[in-house]
Amino acid sequence: FQRLHHPFAKIILNQIRLYSPAFACLLLFLLLQLTAIPSASASASSSSSAASPTSSATADWPSTSKSSRLSCDQLRPGQYLCSEPDINPATQQAVNCSKEGFAPVLCELADNLTCIGDFLCPTSLSGASQFPNRCFQSTTACRWTNGKQFHVAVLLSVFTGFLGLDRFYLGYPAIGLAKLFTFGGYGFLHLLDVILISLQIVRPADQSHYVSPHYGPLVTRIPASNDTLFTATAEEEQAASVDQRAELRNRFLRALEAAEGRPMTLRFHGCRRPPLQADEFLAADINFTALCVRGLAAPLGKVDKALIRTGDLVSMATLGDTCDKQ
Repeated sequence: FQRLHHPFAKIILNQIRLYSPAFACLLLFLLLQLTAIPSASASASSSSSAASPTSSATADWPSTSKSSRLSCDQLRPGQYLCSEPDINPATQQAVNCSKEGFAPVLCELADNLTCIGDFLCPTSLSGASQFPNRCFQSTTACRWTNGKQFHVAVLLSVFTGFLGLDRFYLGYPAIGLAKLFTFGGYGFLHLLDVILISLQIVRPADQSHYVSPHYGPLVTRIPASNDTLFTATAEEEQAASVDQRAELRNRFLRALEAAEGRPMTLRFHGCRRPPLQADEFLAADINFTALCVRGLAAPLGKVDKALIRTGDLVSMATLGDTCDKQ
């Protein structure tokens, strides 16, 4: 009772001394209930203010630490939903498409996620009002165009390519003059430009894209990059080779143990690859004919032939010979 820093604590102690203990316990119970109600209500209000998204009038969710949140540009696909960009009828691309190939779009965060960014719209993408603001601006890929029509370029290349009008139209006057004075490079440049322009390999000189229907068929070139071409490095190939050798070693070890009925060990029997060491055979087992299987050695006759694949066999060594003599 002395730990209770309350003005009624001393009164309750006096009641215990003067009156019945039952009456004093009843007063103590009421006092504890009165002191617990304000603290419970305060904790409930603090938890509700932290959990409820409508407790803040700002767009940055101050109940969550900014240091623990990512930028909206670092969100992964599936953590947000972006609206379809508005299409410009003249360019057949997204409105405000930049030369870098990006157009602004409005995106909405998924439920129970927060990020740091410029929150713009007071309503969600579906039109429902939201509070706080969960809609932010992001970018989407687009094709920057500068007025050069694809069908016009193809028609000029097919019918007037020998005069170089297709190259003049696309902004290559030097090549256009060369085709004009050579009648389309004696037909060779004419035919070549028809193929290159039809495949959209040759684009306007300002590196813009052709104006073509936005939802129509498009020719998309996928260049070789880190995202489309994977070439294993020497370290990765070595790691994969070590993993493969370890798997083969374990497979032979299990086969030997099954054939002998006792624990067995393997060693590399003079093999050129790999330059690693393994547990040694018993001295008597070295005299047997050995199989060098992708860098692994096993005594011949100890392993059932059905357990050895033909593609695993690299070379054979008998008696004192090693796998280096292949």
